[in-house]
Amino acid sequence: MVDVGDIIEYECGDMSPARILKMFSALIKSGEIRGLQGHYQRTARQLIDSGYLSPSGDILVDPTIAG
Repeated sequence: MVDVGDIIEYECGDMSPARILKMFSALIKSGEIRGLQGHYQRTARQLIDSGYLSPSGDILVDPTIAG
Protein backbone atom coordinates (compact mmCIF):
# COMPACT_ATOMS: atom_id res chain seq x y z
CA MET A 1 0.00 0.00 0.00
CA VAL A 2 1.34 3.38 -0.96
CA ASP A 3 2.02 5.79 1.88
CA VAL A 4 -0.39 8.73 2.12
CA GLY A 5 2.61 10.92 2.96
CA ASP A 6 4.10 10.02 -0.43
CA ILE A 7 0.88 11.04 -2.20
CA ILE A 8 0.87 14.37 -0.33
CA GLU A 9 4.55 14.97 -1.10
CA TYR A 10 3.92 14.17 -4.78
CA GLU A 11 0.88 16.42 -5.01
CA CYS A 12 2.76 19.28 -3.36
CA GLY A 13 5.52 18.96 -5.96
CA ASP A 14 8.16 18.10 -3.37
CA MET A 15 9.06 14.61 -4.63
CA SER A 16 12.24 13.93 -6.61
CA PRO A 17 11.98 12.29 -10.04
CA ALA A 18 13.59 9.12 -8.66
CA ARG A 19 10.99 8.85 -5.90
CA ILE A 20 8.19 9.56 -8.37
CA LEU A 21 9.31 6.60 -10.49
CA LYS A 22 9.52 4.37 -7.43
CA MET A 23 6.06 5.46 -6.24
CA PHE A 24 4.43 4.89 -9.63
CA SER A 25 6.23 1.57 -9.96
CA ALA A 26 4.75 0.48 -6.63
CA LEU A 27 1.27 1.76 -7.58
CA ILE A 28 1.31 -0.19 -10.85
CA LYS A 29 2.71 -3.38 -9.32
CA SER A 30 0.18 -3.39 -6.48
CA GLY A 31 -2.76 -2.50 -8.74
CA GLU A 32 -3.56 0.51 -6.56
CA ILE A 33 -3.17 2.76 -9.60
CA ARG A 34 -6.63 1.62 -10.78
CA GLY A 35 -8.30 3.06 -7.69
CA LEU A 36 -6.73 6.50 -7.93
CA GLN A 37 -7.79 9.64 -9.79
CA GLY A 38 -7.35 9.78 -13.54
CA HIS A 39 -4.28 12.02 -13.16
CA TYR A 40 -2.35 9.12 -11.63
CA GLN A 41 -3.44 6.71 -14.35
CA ARG A 42 -2.52 9.19 -17.10
CA THR A 43 0.86 9.88 -15.49
CA ALA A 44 1.54 6.15 -15.19
CA ARG A 45 0.68 5.74 -18.88
CA GLN A 46 3.05 8.61 -19.78
CA LEU A 47 5.86 7.02 -17.75
CA ILE A 48 5.26 3.72 -19.53
CA ASP A 49 4.99 5.29 -23.00
CA SER A 50 8.17 7.31 -22.39
CA GLY A 51 10.12 4.17 -21.48
CA TYR A 52 10.65 4.91 -17.79
CA LEU A 53 8.42 2.06 -16.57
CA SER A 54 7.29 -1.23 -18.06
CA PRO A 55 3.54 -1.97 -18.23
CA SER A 56 4.02 -4.27 -15.23
CA GLY A 57 5.65 -1.47 -13.22
CA ASP A 58 9.33 -2.36 -13.53
CA ILE A 59 11.66 0.65 -13.58
CA LEU A 60 13.51 0.65 -16.92
CA VAL A 61 15.97 3.51 -16.27
CA ASP A 62 18.32 4.32 -13.43
CA PRO A 63 15.97 6.26 -11.12
CA THR A 64 18.85 8.39 -9.82
CA ILE A 65 19.28 9.98 -13.26
CA ALA A 66 15.60 10.23 -14.23
CA GLY A 67 14.19 13.62 -14.77
